[in-house]
Amino acid sequence: MKNTICHPLRRTVSLVIAVILTAISAIFWLNNLVAAIRLHRALLGGVVLSGGGKGFLPFLAWSVVDVSTVTTFIFFFGFAVTALALGKNRREQSYFTRHDRFHIALGLVGTLWGIILIGYYPIADVTIPSLMNCLHTAMFSTLAAIVWVMILEPLVILPWVRFALAQNEVEETTDPAAMIQEINDVLRAFATQLTQSRDAAAAFQSQLDAWNAEHKQELAENEKIRDNALKALQSLTEITSLLEARQHAVAAENEALRQNLEARTSERDDARSQAEKLRCKLDAIRANLE
Repeated sequence: MKNTICHPLRRTVSLVIAVILTAISAIFWLNNLVAAIRLHRALLGGVVLSGGGKGFLPFLAWSVVDVSTVTTFIFFFGFAVTALALGKNRREQSYFTRHDRFHIALGLVGTLWGIILIGYYPIADVTIPSLMNCLHTAMFSTLAAIVWVMILEPLVILPWVRFALAQNEVEETTDPAAMIQEINDVLRAFATQLTQSRDAAAAFQSQLDAWNAEHKQELAENEKIRDNALKALQSLTEITSLLEARQHAVAAENEALRQNLEARTSERDDARSQAEKLRCKLDAIRANLE
């Protein structure tokens, strides 16, 4: 059998380096924080500062590219988590990846901060430098989160921590009977897990068969409903055709009745005219006789 122990010097040196990087990134973040506070106070007072503002260390003015301070804080927080991992002998990947969502959220907050911040600039004082300042805040915060989560952490931080906490194998004599007992226990546990897996697979197959049966029944019912719907649609189409034909026939009958009515009206008017002429003649004859 073999025991594993961590190399103390390698872990100590790595821890010191992580603490130094944390302290350096903390200085960058504090300088960025002071510059951001000054810039926001100036904006509240109606004064527009050029650039991202000035912190308490003038020679770090080049690092003030993010007035939300997210860019510098991500690196400070990441190195602090790395130092804690080295101090607590945490080398598993889950310890680091559970902070990834926080980094991504910080990047999104910085992006929204930069977009919203431009609305607080006086309209008359909005210039290209002020727009670039807000654009830097929006872009650098997201870039910092992506660089840390997708590049530095998987390619640098995790390999570094695993190297610093790498375990050296040390030979250790053991009792053969204990070794055989351990092997038996492992085999027994493996057999139990295999049985459980087989039972779980059988149960899953039963559920799958039941689901297939239900699915086939649903397909049959859906097919029946579709056939009924097609029949109903065909019947409705036929009824609509009959109604249209009946409507055309009724329209033709109405037209014929209208023409017949016009003819009868014309004949009535002619008869009335003839009767009027006849009455006039009778009146004339009656007047001559008198």
